Amino acid sequence: MTAVLFDMDGVLLASAPYMKQAFADVLKDIPFDYEATRGTSFPEKIRRINKECNCALDVEEIREKIYEHQFHAMENMLKPEQGVRTFIKQLQAAKIAFRIATSSGRVRAERMLSIAGINAYFQDITAEEDVEKQKPDPALFLAAAKKLGVPPTECVVIEDAAYGIQAAHAAGMKAIGYLGESTEEQVRDADLVIRSFEELTPAIIQNLVHP
Repeated sequence: MTAVLFDMDGVLLASAPYMKQAFADVLKDIPFDYEATRGTSFPEKIRRINKECNCALDVEEIREKIYEHQFHAMENMLKPEQGVRTFIKQLQAAKIAFRIATSSGRVRAERMLSIAGINAYFQDITAEEDVEKQKPDPALFLAAAKKLGVPPTECVVIEDAAYGIQAAHAAGMKAIGYLGESTEEQVRDADLVIRSFEELTPAIIQNLVHP
């Protein structure tokens, strides 16, 4: 059995600009390269800010402020990436399992999926709090594969960040780099790079796993 593991931000959802702007607005007095942390968990982002700027920001306090800012900005605006719904329906028809594996917290992820109108496709997700280590550690993807009952070698990860692609390969999985809101540099180590979900089919997924 083959499975597809989706990253969420910047892959399933066109959400990265909202998050980036929320960080810029809430932490406007703190110099911070958001792109350098693409694919990392929220606590890891704050840890890096504290280290780089010699700050003592509280993770949960900043998380609350940034999420509030982000949700306000994207209410009724957040959309799935182009072609996502069609591709998911193709996976369902081909009986290829799929699941979200995101460094986001569960509550935020579920709210975002609901805003974007694709929550019905995902009865459950694997999120930040489900594992102790985050990307580039493979724990998140391994946990998602275990939930699906699919061997890691039968899984294909769709990611937009270097850390996510590293995590996929560390888990023994194939990785597709998605260029929607990312850069070629971020996805250069992927096994396949796409610019749109319209380029993907179940056959391509199967051929990655069984060339």
